[in-house]
Amino acid sequence: MILSVALPIPVESSFDFVLRDDLPPEAVVGHRVRVRLSGKEMWGVAVAVRAEASEAESLEPILEVAPPPAYPPDVLGFCAAICRDTCAPLGILLNRTLPRVTRRAPAPRRIALAASLPDVLSYIERMQRRAPRQVAALRHLLAVDGPLPEAELGLPHASVDRLIAGGLLIMEVSHAPRAGGAWPASWPRRGQVLLQGEDRVTEYGRLLDGVIAEGRQALVLVPEILLAHRIHRRLSLHRPGGVLYHSGLAEGTRGTTWERVADGSVPWVVSTRSGVFLPFRDLALVIVDEEQDPSHKQSDMLPYFHARRAAEIRMADGLVVLGSAAPSVETARAVDRGTIARMPSDTPPRLRAWEFLVPESPTRLLSTDLLDDVAKTLASGRRVVVGVPRRGYFPAVVCRACRRPVRCDACGTNLTVGERGHGAACPVCGRVPAPLRCGHCASTDIAFVGFGTLRIEEELKVRFAEARILRIDADVGAARKLNDDLLVRLEDTADIVLGTAMLVKGPPLTRVGLVLVLDVDRRLAVPDFRARERTFQYLANVAALGGEARVVVVTQAPDRSVFRYLRSSDYDGFVHSELADREAFSYPPFAYLARVVVTRADRGRREADILRVRQELAASPVRVLGPTQDTKDARRAVFLLKAESRGLILDACRRLLGTDLPVQVDVDPERL
Repeated sequence: MILSVALPIPVESSFDFVLRDDLPPEAVVGHRVRVRLSGKEMWGVAVAVRAEASEAESLEPILEVAPPPAYPPDVLGFCAAICRDTCAPLGILLNRTLPRVTRRAPAPRRIALAASLPDVLSYIERMQRRAPRQVAALRHLLAVDGPLPEAELGLPHASVDRLIAGGLLIMEVSHAPRAGGAWPASWPRRGQVLLQGEDRVTEYGRLLDGVIAEGRQALVLVPEILLAHRIHRRLSLHRPGGVLYHSGLAEGTRGTTWERVADGSVPWVVSTRSGVFLPFRDLALVIVDEEQDPSHKQSDMLPYFHARRAAEIRMADGLVVLGSAAPSVETARAVDRGTIARMPSDTPPRLRAWEFLVPESPTRLLSTDLLDDVAKTLASGRRVVVGVPRRGYFPAVVCRACRRPVRCDACGTNLTVGERGHGAACPVCGRVPAPLRCGHCASTDIAFVGFGTLRIEEELKVRFAEARILRIDADVGAARKLNDDLLVRLEDTADIVLGTAMLVKGPPLTRVGLVLVLDVDRRLAVPDFRARERTFQYLANVAALGGEARVVVVTQAPDRSVFRYLRSSDYDGFVHSELADREAFSYPPFAYLARVVVTRADRGRREADILRVRQELAASPVRVLGPTQDTKDARRAVFLLKAESRGLILDACRRLLGTDLPVQVDVDPERL
């Protein structure tokens, strides 16, 4: 038997190998197999069986067939479709997505508090230092209503057993699914539907109940791990059996989930974008929550796919629900054209008390009046939310002589100042330049500018020494790992919560009296055609964190049109103005884009590659913009391709990938 094997290398074709007689031939397709290519052993995925051929004797043998997890045929076909749609090598996707091992774990349990509230609080007080993870788990249980899956507690199985034996926890006895669920009559069974509004999880639950009642399966895709845990926790309160799936889980745990989804024992999954490749036996529904969020696009590794597009491809015969308070402009236009249906909202848009204030000076975002407002809010027993566009202390290091950003000599990334007094450093490779010098004009006259989360946090700590301040940004590792104690503080105990856009991935906050959004002009100035759209969505989501709280936006230009639409909660009006602008300059949804990156360290060879790219595309009916130099890496030249159809873009990209040029291709890029 001859097997075609997709290997984890950047080529489109698969490779043929012979399956030895002593290896089991049944159900090999979809499994991971070990082979030898050019003298090097590696693991790949068997994708097809070929008839015996005359060249079989000259082929290398399959060395080993791995046990499950494996791909079923329909998921293999779906993965191939994604690779065709993104011009990505199939072998890289298959080998990156499939878990390598399965953890043989006890049956999933749901855990609830057994002891009285005074006993639990007494235990927390005694064990805060000796057992911080147990304390975090108990606080997590105190913050929710009802039992939780054991995996949500973040404790080893043995630790949970000890707490059960000690009478603090109890294992839920009944695992019966919720009775009486039925598919909501107003919802279609197929196609794509937009659900627009701030509180969508209740409606998600109704849809899940309908899926569960029919014995089928559902997938909820979210843009971030933090949001995945929050939505899973909320949906689990009344419908057991759902699981989490994301890259932060152990390989064995992901493998176990893969197998349980394949055998149909998991009715619903909450996942980040990788969950779209899970081997569902009978998938009826995919929900893409926060569909406008750029984190749904995988931009840091191949394949460069978008969860929204992947859901559309996978669910040709099922229902895709796109959820958002402020949908993407592309989705909004599809609704206008009738390609996507819109479910009528039960609640009208919320009118908020927006205020847009000009800062006292460019060097001070928190004016005396704003600090007084914070003091009054805290004195009233309410909380304050502060949105800051960048992490670190000084987000930018600029040459005073030529006004250009100072970049890292090693990797080309713009330098930042992470902490006060620590000097400039590269946020990517960590290099600390000495002496600090502009790479463009060689000047040593350098300025530290901007406002990062650390700088704002320091100012707030000086003024409000007694306040409990919680910072949420990429530098807070616990935020990405979903530390349960952090969630408890975020939801209840912190007086001032400040952070970057990661704030909006967390739960809605209670007792908020004031929301401050600082330096929003930085977002509007990003050189991207989506800058206004991203700003509108960010402000809408930050404001939603505070419920009915007063919202103050600090800006140098309070008369911007994006703010006018926010004041009136007129998202449709904003979308129509954006569409007019994008049509004039041929940007999505009126055109299709691809980002092509040429990487060469040698400048002369890079210039020759750039010329070849232009020659290869000269006869193609696509518009070629650029090249420009990548802002993070001087070795990379970036082209932007535009075309009237997706087919034309894909043809142009495949033409470039078929050459020996060192190019990377990102179809439908989220960043330019």
